[in-house]
Amino acid sequence: MAFTIDWGECLVSVIPIVGEAKYIVDFPNTLKKLQFVNPYESPGDLYLALKSFPYVYGECWPTSASPQQSTSGAAPSTSGAPPAPGSTVPAWAGSLGAGVVVEPPSAGVGTDSVFGYINGLLPQDAPQSCQYVVASSRSACQSVLNSSAQNGTFVEVTYQSLDIGYAAIDGDEALVVLDYAELCLQVGIQENFLPDNNDPAALLDSGQSFSALWTAATSGRDNEIELIPLLNENGTWYIDYSQFPYPRYS
Repeated sequence: MAFTIDWGECLVSVIPIVGEAKYIVDFPNTLKKLQFVNPYESPGDLYLALKSFPYVYGECWPTSASPQQSTSGAAPSTSGAPPAPGSTVPAWAGSLGAGVVVEPPSAGVGTDSVFGYINGLLPQDAPQSCQYVVASSRSACQSVLNSSAQNGTFVEVTYQSLDIGYAAIDGDEALVVLDYAELCLQVGIQENFLPDNNDPAALLDSGQSFSALWTAATSGRDNEIELIPLLNENGTWYIDYSQFPYPRYS
């Protein structure tokens, strides 16, 4: 049975397909959507399909007014909302170093920039993605992507699902975990299929310091994209384009 339901502040559409269902989450006050395929869940158990995406909970239930804490005292039977996430600091956080702040997936650190950049590559209109990178790199970003388009080697990204995991913040630098399934980076006819990552703490829990992880993430040695380097400019997180993997495939 197909259904559409208000889940907190989000609108979620569930479309059954063979053996599974397609889920479409429309986030409030943005044009952003999350689409993924999972086993079908009824309205009352919707949270079971969404529990793998902690960021979704933070966006759809941004206040304490969850169904468990509704002013009426009665939780809607079709809400499907899980309990509010806890604020426990992960055991691995200490290895990142003194002064490093760890934010949970529900905080959505850098989400607008990461989602905006990646989703900008979906419709072969890649230069719009450059607004989500640091100001000093925007012209270079546009030059690279425009050149690729003029040469007929469009830079595109496709994926089944995408989400934000934990974030480690050290001053104006941040490393954000990118969770994804069936992520493919394509430049012209060259396709790069990446192994799925469903670990919201990937690499941050490796025991390495923030400094070591930042160096690895910004060196381009391994083309890892589980950790996205971000820089804070005037209170907003932007992608460190000069080291972000996608342009390097061009």
